Amino acid sequence: MGRRCGWCIRPNFIAALFLAGLIGGAAAAEAQTPGGDTTVVPSAAAYNAADAAYKAYARGNYAEAVRRAREAVSLAPQNTQYRQLLQTAEQAVQAGVRDQAYRAADAAYKLEAQGNYVAAVTSARRAVVLAPGNQAYRRLLVDALANAGHLAEADKVATDALSNNPHDGALLAQRGYIRQRSGQFAEAADDFAAAQAAGLATDTERRNVALALADAALSAKQPQRAVDALQPYAADKTYAIASRRAFALLALGEKEEALSAFSSAAELATTAQDRATMVKAEINLLADLGRRADAKALFEKSKASGDLDGASDLDIAYLAVRLGDDTTATARFRQAKASGNLTGPAMLDAGYAAKRSVDNAEAIADFKAAIDANAEGKLPLSQQSLFETRREVAELERTWGAFASLTYGAVGVMPSSSLTPPPVGRILQAGTEVYWRPPVIGYRDGRIFEVFVRSFETLSDATGAPTGAPTWQGAAGMRVKPFSDFNLVLEGARVFPIGTNARQDWLARVAFSHGDGTDLRYDATNWTMWQIYAEYDRYFQTVENIVAYEARLGRSFRLDAISDTLVATPFLALGGSYDSLFATPSALGVGPGVSLRWWFREDKYTAPMSFIDLNVQYRFKLAGDDRARGVFVGLTLAF
Repeated sequence: MGRRCGWCIRPNFIAALFLAGLIGGAAAAEAQTPGGDTTVVPSAAAYNAADAAYKAYARGNYAEAVRRAREAVSLAPQNTQYRQLLQTAEQAVQAGVRDQAYRAADAAYKLEAQGNYVAAVTSARRAVVLAPGNQAYRRLLVDALANAGHLAEADKVATDALSNNPHDGALLAQRGYIRQRSGQFAEAADDFAAAQAAGLATDTERRNVALALADAALSAKQPQRAVDALQPYAADKTYAIASRRAFALLALGEKEEALSAFSSAAELATTAQDRATMVKAEINLLADLGRRADAKALFEKSKASGDLDGASDLDIAYLAVRLGDDTTATARFRQAKASGNLTGPAMLDAGYAAKRSVDNAEAIADFKAAIDANAEGKLPLSQQSLFETRREVAELERTWGAFASLTYGAVGVMPSSSLTPPPVGRILQAGTEVYWRPPVIGYRDGRIFEVFVRSFETLSDATGAPTGAPTWQGAAGMRVKPFSDFNLVLEGARVFPIGTNARQDWLARVAFSHGDGTDLRYDATNWTMWQIYAEYDRYFQTVENIVAYEARLGRSFRLDAISDTLVATPFLALGGSYDSLFATPSALGVGPGVSLRWWFREDKYTAPMSFIDLNVQYRFKLAGDDRARGVFVGLTLAF
């Protein structure tokens, strides 16, 4: 703190020297000029101004004392006491006000160091008011405002100060940092460039501004500008330069150069976190370049060497997902959950990784946690996304199921599930099936293994063949869906008679289906539905080959006025069959149809697991046997 003059600390004493004269002789002094002429200014106005000047001086408001003293002098220029008061106030401003401003600025600096930015703003404002021409105090106020979170006001104060001194490099850089924090990256880059042009005091400041310019340019999607900003420091072998150059090269599409730059930056990193950041970028870039084996090798090497120790469990989990290592991903997601860091969309990502790694229990837990988080408002999900998550839980938790069907004329009509075969021929037939998915091997990321028993009975037959209990046909077997994303089903079964007029044989079956829009949807009230189905059946003891196929194209409508789980689907179908035992083996028809499906058996965590489906078609024969023509009806309960 600078020296303070003796008189400026005793304002009341100095003012008292004038007060007597002001009170006792003001009227007389003001009434006449030195030549004896009467003044035209009322004496009361000058006296009031002088009195206000004294009171301001007594409060320590020297700037106000000067202003009011000047007013008194202008009203009574012949009054030497007023002039002396003005002179004394001006001396106080010159000596004492500087001391007050310094005190306010010093307090602001100390308050900022303590993290009390709100109070620092107040002190910095006072310093600027007391010394408006001091640019350093304005920079102090800008800094305090920015630290207090008042970025818009800090920007305005800086801009106002720059209007008086547009080449203040330090203040330009300061505004650049503020605009960078505000997300105005292009404007921030302009400020940093202007600060460089205006000149900065030290090499450290120049380097820091160059780094800030590179960061702002990268965020503003101006990678070439970032490269140019770093070019003067090409010989600077530090992480700060190398890492920014690597990201700039990547943004420019110079991927091979960026790959080398990331590797160099990783070697230059001084912290585990920085090293991990560079290694992650290098692994992702290798994957982008199609060098998946190299990416996996670097991933494994970096885990073993500790180069990824600075990465979070979530970071490593997502790298593992990227590289198809769902086992590692699931383990890391589990660790993140244990430490309380598995939140938001990561819960869903963890669930899908666990599903792919065939950790069904973990997947179910993660999906249910996501559903709970959605209910608590912690994880916003659309109604469709929530439904899809509940569908995953339903499929993962299913261990058994059953079908019951009643069909008529169902030649070439796809079943309600590709896992069960359709009947063949112009007959009315009833069927049931119960299946079980064994633990561990029953459901493995969409790959399914089931054992089943089923039975069918012919209720009527237009050809006059036997019907009723004698036709009761049984079967038991197993089937597998070997691929997650390819709906191919392979089945083997022993067909045995229950009734007296039933078959005993071995059956091999291959079925394939594909389509879209066959499940419920909540992102639209109506949607396009299409589906294709084909299967081949082979009986061995009484040799018979059967082929059935159908394609549908339609539009599904959710009947919300009745139930949001009721869907009507008008469609056009093309279907047919081949049966080696028929006199005319082939039959092909086309025609309109409509299905009505009601989904049920759902709860908070599971989408509807059961449905009742009514399907009605009429087909016109295109080729082959007459069994391709007529009405086709199916009623199915899938539980």
